Amino acid sequence: MRRLVLAGALYGCALSAHALSGEEMFNYCESNACGGYFIGAFDAVRIAAALTGEKPRSTLTGKKQNGRALSFNEKNNQEKNNKAQSSTLAICAPDDVSDEEIIDVALNYLQRNPQTRHLQAANLALRAWREQWPCRG
Repeated sequence: MRRLVLAGALYGCALSAHALSGEEMFNYCESNACGGYFIGAFDAVRIAAALTGEKPRSTLTGKKQNGRALSFNEKNNQEKNNKAQSSTLAICAPDDVSDEEIIDVALNYLQRNPQTRHLQAANLALRAWREQWPCRG
């Protein structure tokens, strides 16, 4: 019986939970403090990137690494990594980026791109941060 009650409670919570759209977040932010949402999303992206072992593409730049020319295989692997990470969570924000800047970048993106607000707010925030702090390969 206890399991049935617990399952019912969890099911009810799942039904009421949904991802916020960009429009919902934009409207909410106009009348409320919503910075915590973006800070949490930014932290989640960085944690996910760390857990998956992603490294910013900016760690390998140009045709040299440690002062020496890259071999064909190294260059080929670098290009593959760059292509793979162009569709991942890689954000190359400075280590000292402020919470205010993280929030401002996301909100400015929502304001400049009303045609995308039907999409999930977290995905739009990721787009904003990748646009603001792209990783260079």
